[in-house]
Amino acid sequence: MIDPQAIAAHLLAIVLGWTPATIPHVTPGELVPDIAAVVAEEGPAIPGDETGQKTAVMLAGLAYFEGARFASYVDTGACNDGTAGKLIAYGHCDQGHAFSLWQVHPLTWRDGKRVEAFDSARLRNRHEAARAALLLIRSSYRARGNLSGYTGEAADTHPKADEREAFARRFWSR
Repeated sequence: MIDPQAIAAHLLAIVLGWTPATIPHVTPGELVPDIAAVVAEEGPAIPGDETGQKTAVMLAGLAYFEGARFASYVDTGACNDGTAGKLIAYGHCDQGHAFSLWQVHPLTWRDGKRVEAFDSARLRNRHEAARAALLLIRSSYRARGNLSGYTGEAADTHPKADEREAFARRFWSR
C-alpha cells in the first residue's frame, strides 16, 4: 500500500526548491496533495518504483515543464479560453489543444480518426489532470521505455522526453 502522506512530504521537500513562475502560480502546497493522492490511487508508473516517490517526482517535474513553472493561467485553462490577457505572451496551451499543468491533449488519433481520450472538462480539475498525466506516463513507459509517447515524439529520437526525464531523475534519490 502506498502512503500518500509519505509521498506528499517527500515531494514537497523537493518541489519547494524549484523556482516558480514570476507570474501568478500554483504553490507546491496546492499541487503536491493532488499528485500524492493520484499516485496512491493509481499506483506507480515508473518501472521499479515501489514507493511511488519517483512517479510523484516525474508528475511534478512534468507539471513544472509543461505548466510554465506551475503558472496559474495554465492550471486554470485561461490560456485556452481567452481570459489570460497579457499573460498569453508567456505561452499558450499547445495552440489551445491542451489542458492543465501537464498539457494533456484530450483528443487523439485512433484508426485514422480523432477521438476524445480524456474529457476536456475533467482535465480542468487538477486531480483528474494529474490522473490523466499518470496514465500517459505509464502507457509511454510500457510501450517505449521512456516518455516519448507522453511528449509526442518519435520512439527513437526524443529530446523533450529526455530533458523532462533527466530533470526528474536528478531528484529521485533525494
